[in-house]
Amino acid sequence: ARAAPLASCEAWAPLATRVAPRAAPSCTPARRDAARRLAPRAASLMMSDDAGRRPIDLVARGLQSPAVSLTVSGVIVSWLVVNRFLLDEVANSQSRSDLLATVAFSVLVLRALSALDIDTRVAEPQQLIGTRVECELTGTGVERADEFLRWLGTTLLACTPTSSIVIYDRARQQTLLRSGVMGPDADVSPGPILEKCLTVDRARGTYLASLQNYPGRFEFKCLPPNTQCVLVQPYGDGRGVIILGANVAKVYTVKHLSWVQLVADRLAAELGRAP
Repeated sequence: ARAAPLASCEAWAPLATRVAPRAAPSCTPARRDAARRLAPRAASLMMSDDAGRRPIDLVARGLQSPAVSLTVSGVIVSWLVVNRFLLDEVANSQSRSDLLATVAFSVLVLRALSALDIDTRVAEPQQLIGTRVECELTGTGVERADEFLRWLGTTLLACTPTSSIVIYDRARQQTLLRSGVMGPDADVSPGPILEKCLTVDRARGTYLASLQNYPGRFEFKCLPPNTQCVLVQPYGDGRGVIILGANVAKVYTVKHLSWVQLVADRLAAELGRAP
């Protein structure tokens, strides 16, 4: 059989163009200027990389660890104590060196404590014992005030850690609003804490962050017996109080307290229109 003829040079030309290596780019003046600008930076990076391998830098990086700092500080304290017991008479130079060692120990301990990630223990939420009430409202005679009370009960339960809401009006001698998980008593019987809020602390109120540690917890029988914290906010210059209970201890923040105080002022203005 006859062999196939070889392809012509014109047929192989495109393939040779794709396979052939590209020529090196020419060194233009712009490229030379960019290289001159980057050369000092590259040199500084190389010097810093070499400096990071020096022993003093390795020791400094090791002391940044809380475990290493506490270990070194423990060694320093042990050395100071043993040195004091072994010496019969302490010279002035020894006292100065001990003082420097004590300062170094204190710095290392503070550095270790500041580096530790310490989180405060968050109290566990409790299952409140009581009956759930959906916005039980006593009419005030003013529709706008009643609407504000409904909004207040819904908003406090939705936007704050509140589990129970009771609004007591001393001028009317009645409970205006009950919402959330309620306790055994439907009526509010003011005790020493409520009386103090209505007479003395009529502006800032009272915050019992851990209600179970207070003897006055039995005063709040309108709330579940295992309520963990209570916020009592007066309104209308002692006209009444807003009682908020939560199922977690120490759950209200400064932002919550300020917001509840503003809401109490608005409640006083709305109830001021009622007969």
